[in-house]
Amino acid sequence: MNRKKLFQASSSAILAGSAISAPIAVQAADQNPFSDIKEGHSTYESVTTLAKEGIINGYPDGTYRPDVKLSKKQAAILFSKSLKLELPDEVEESDLPFDSVNPNSREAPYLKSLLDKGIIVEEDHFTPNAELTREEMAEWLMRAFDLKALDNQTTVIPDFGEVNADYEQAVISLYHNNITKGMKDGSFSPKDTVNRGQFAIFLFRSLTKDDIDRVQEFDDLNIALGETPSIPKEANVLLTDGSVMKKDIQWDPSTLNLNEPGTYTLTGLVQGTLEKVTITITVSRYQIESVESLDPIEYTLGEELELPEKVDVTFKNDKTKAFPIIWDDKEFSSKGSFEVGGEIEGLEKDISVIVIAEEPKTEIESVEANNLREVTIELSRLPKDEYVLTEKSSYKLESNEDVGVSIKGIQVDKEAKTITLTTNERIEDDRILLTLDQNIVEEENTKVVQVEDDTSPSLIKVQPIGPKQIQITFSEPMDVGAEDGDEVLNRSILSSIQVDQNSVQSIHSYDLGRRLLVTFEDRLPEGKVDLSFDSELKDYNGNRLVSTSYSFDQELSRDFPKLSDVTVVHPHLIKAEFEKPVEFSYDDAFMSTFIYVSTNDKNIEALQVKHQNQNEIWIYTKQDHPVTDESTLRIAPSALIDLWNHTNDVISEDLSVGEDTVKPKLTGASLINGDANNEESLQIHATFSEPVQMSDLENSFTFEDSNGTSIAITSVERVTDEPSTYKLTLDKKPGTLKEDQYNLTVTDFEDMSGNEMQESSVEFEAKSVNAPKNFQGSVFANQNKMIFRISFQQSMQTSGDFSVEDLGQYELTIEDKRIVLNELRETQGVQVDLETYNNGENAELIIQYSEDATESWKEKLQYLSQSIQSQSMEEISLVIGKVANSQGVRTDGFYNTINLSPKEEFKVESVEAVNPREINIKVNNEVYYLNQEDFVAFADENGNQELDQGERIYIEESGYANHEGSSTITLKLTELLESDARFDGEPVYITTSNVMKTKNLFQQTIEPIMERAEDGIAASIQHNDRGEKMVSVHEDRFDEGVAYIQVPLTEDIDETTVNRLTFANDSYPVEQTFVEDGSLYLQVSSSNIEDLVGQAFIQESPLSDQANNIVDNLSFQVLETGDEISPE
Repeated sequence: MNRKKLFQASSSAILAGSAISAPIAVQAADQNPFSDIKEGHSTYESVTTLAKEGIINGYPDGTYRPDVKLSKKQAAILFSKSLKLELPDEVEESDLPFDSVNPNSREAPYLKSLLDKGIIVEEDHFTPNAELTREEMAEWLMRAFDLKALDNQTTVIPDFGEVNADYEQAVISLYHNNITKGMKDGSFSPKDTVNRGQFAIFLFRSLTKDDIDRVQEFDDLNIALGETPSIPKEANVLLTDGSVMKKDIQWDPSTLNLNEPGTYTLTGLVQGTLEKVTITITVSRYQIESVESLDPIEYTLGEELELPEKVDVTFKNDKTKAFPIIWDDKEFSSKGSFEVGGEIEGLEKDISVIVIAEEPKTEIESVEANNLREVTIELSRLPKDEYVLTEKSSYKLESNEDVGVSIKGIQVDKEAKTITLTTNERIEDDRILLTLDQNIVEEENTKVVQVEDDTSPSLIKVQPIGPKQIQITFSEPMDVGAEDGDEVLNRSILSSIQVDQNSVQSIHSYDLGRRLLVTFEDRLPEGKVDLSFDSELKDYNGNRLVSTSYSFDQELSRDFPKLSDVTVVHPHLIKAEFEKPVEFSYDDAFMSTFIYVSTNDKNIEALQVKHQNQNEIWIYTKQDHPVTDESTLRIAPSALIDLWNHTNDVISEDLSVGEDTVKPKLTGASLINGDANNEESLQIHATFSEPVQMSDLENSFTFEDSNGTSIAITSVERVTDEPSTYKLTLDKKPGTLKEDQYNLTVTDFEDMSGNEMQESSVEFEAKSVNAPKNFQGSVFANQNKMIFRISFQQSMQTSGDFSVEDLGQYELTIEDKRIVLNELRETQGVQVDLETYNNGENAELIIQYSEDATESWKEKLQYLSQSIQSQSMEEISLVIGKVANSQGVRTDGFYNTINLSPKEEFKVESVEAVNPREINIKVNNEVYYLNQEDFVAFADENGNQELDQGERIYIEESGYANHEGSSTITLKLTELLESDARFDGEPVYITTSNVMKTKNLFQQTIEPIMERAEDGIAASIQHNDRGEKMVSVHEDRFDEGVAYIQVPLTEDIDETTVNRLTFANDSYPVEQTFVEDGSLYLQVSSSNIEDLVGQAFIQESPLSDQANNIVDNLSFQVLETGDEISPE
């Protein structure tokens, strides 16, 4: 015990005591005040120390008399005085539960103070004149000093059996807290009477049982005359073991005068110790009348909080003065209303202000559509509830005709604060309207997006991923007719990628065609490999690939598949990502026995294991076996194989789950394919981000079409082997669900961790049509080669028992001879090829024979070729067996006729200038190969409809877009045409070369033409040299508050097609429109035309120009102000 610190430091309440007789003044601290207590006496340290601290006194003769025994009433008086307990002014008979105590006796108030503190209780049966035994003294000490017996300490007391059962814990606590060590033999002598010497020892040891390091010091107080100081009621006491206790303080207020200016020092005693504390109080003459009330402060989280630096204080002498404020440090992590405290400097007076904290507002920084399949949004910050960013319902894309552009996927880059929306189809318009949910952006959440894709795509990298496989990554999505794992079936694209003499076996598309997985027929050679491309690779705007060649190093990989990352997506889904593409070594159905989760040394078979995104394995656990921090992912050796034919070693990865705070959401919905649609009612699968639970299944889902019409759901059930999927049965029969965009919404559900979601929805396209029928075919013959182009009118199955790719389904009849085509293919000298396109919607059947064919087969096939060329098809027919569409709906019959028609000549149907730089040529068949050199554009200066010297307009580039049975060829010119499709006032013609190379799918070439380009150039808004639309706003010269927005056009508008509803702006409704001097004017009301600059006006309905071209691209933002005008 550090007694020097004990008696020097400030502390809490001091235990004080007195002798039973009248006390005397204690002698000087450095002298022994008692003649009968000599140094070396067993009570010497206890008695002299307590006496020096003024806690006990001796007798008038200078003795202490340590052997004098104590009665209970004497002990009660000493205890109360030692503890400095407050005595009552008077004691009623009802205050004392003991019949033996007179309320008017000397000991009565002391006894009452001990009763109030619980040191003596009613059950003690207090007898004043009875002697206080040692075991009773132990009980009083335990209660007074809150002594506790230690659970982990055993003490042997020889006479413990003599201790009254009521006092056993008290006696043990004295031993455990070193208040007593017992007699010489360790006994306690519980029935012996306590004497004055023992009392001093017990009291001293109780007061000093805690080894005190230091006691809290208090700051000075400053008050005005008449004010009541706020004096601390307790102090923190730091012990040498580092722990802290709180102790009450008994202050001595006798030195303080609140009505007299001055500085006063108060002394207080720390209860339960021998420590003293002090506090200095300064009383000044000035008294504060009032302090300025501070207005609440609005604060945005994350920004710097600016608080008032000064406050006005008014004193009772009517003087006001500004005082600085010292504010407490305060940080805010959530929105709400908070009180921030501080102190008025120089007055030491508390002050506070209310701070209203709000989340920072999210704003749209920019929106770009640099290609026709992606829209990228940059935000100033991401919202707190980030789950709304991945909800398709949080975004709305609309074309100029208010037609919705459906969203395929969403990618969020948290670091860059960007969101990339991918669309299901290419964006056709040059501008679209983007609307964000108010949970993302509260204000100004609508933007007009300019769609620009004038940059050619480039090749980013080529990565070898197998002996015959490479992965090609482009700068943007490529239009390859397949996406997200689908195989590319376009033969032109298949033949566009070349490596030496190695042919492409297959191409699979990922990320909308941004990544292509190319598999070659043969192994690639090790070392440097040269890769080349032709012009068929284009983006969705027809821009060709910049690079035509690329070199990469092909090295033989000897590494077995290794994990690169493992993520617990939620407690029932683990995502294992590998360094390179992998595949299952065994059938999917058996993979859960090779890939499983181990928890507490118990192997738990996975519910399902899926292969995703080339290099990812998704492991779903059963509903009653969630993943925990004690779980381990285990993958058996050789369960996986990479494209190099290497299998994995044993994999064991400890899992870290963490706190699951992510809200679940509905991620997808689809009409169930296959046989399920042959049941009595249609069914759909609803897939969530993780397993969920809901109290009212059937009423939690809502299913609506694009018009908001609800379709009843008759039942809902969880899919057994898909923990995150539910099967919904609709009140609809197969074949009765129209092709449409549908919305599925689910409300009031939660995940297995209790994260609740009020509402989530997805949009998806679906249809359930009647049985496929009315198959059409075009046929073309060129000597010994016959080409059949078949249209099934809808997507068909391309695998399985009802596939349109099964050659055995086709039967050709020639002059009553029925020929099954898979048998014909086995015939010598005859070749039969079948390929499907557009998800099975189209098929191409090619039959050709050589001189090796038998004479009978030559005769039949020659007859077939001649019949096609002469268009005499009466004895020719083609049928297909029972096939099914992509939704599993099968044809009604086992034999389905394909209506054949000979293909007419490949020719031009129209030539039209669609904008100042582009001319569209419409042809009556789909283009297979386009040769730009076949076409020549010229301005006919002398009117002879012939290309003369100096008349040619050069074609910069060309492209084509195939439609069902036709195609549009687009020629991009190096010069700009005028708004009436002329060049320098002369008509523009398109002519062709004599030897054409442009061909259709039947290898026909276009018939030569000499056609004038018709005017299809719609009026548009004129631009300045900076490319800005020259839209200005003007005040009315005579009518205050009226403004006119002037929109200068490239040619006149048909005034009968425009009205005040043609353009819309929420803040400035259009009141009137008119056309004057080549400009369109919108009249609006505005007192300040500056406010109109930057306002966007959206074209709501199409117009017509004087050439009857539809004008639908006149949405604009006001650029600048102009002079006053006065329209006629």
